[in-house]
Amino acid sequence: MKQNTQKANTLIREKAKEYGLCLWQVADMLNISYDGFIRKLRHELSEEERDFIISVIENGGKQ
Repeated sequence: MKQNTQKANTLIREKAKEYGLCLWQVADMLNISYDGFIRKLRHELSEEERDFIISVIENGGKQ
């Protein structure tokens, strides 16, 4: 059985990359540990939570 190889929360990962941020920097802006943030990204987030993280990235990152 073939599994889906696309990572969960791809939009968040791509947005962080677009703004020149590493995931540990995004976790720092959210005031959570890197490990906790990565665990959170393992499964698709709710639309509300995803939008919040993207807004943090857009307001804290450089483009």
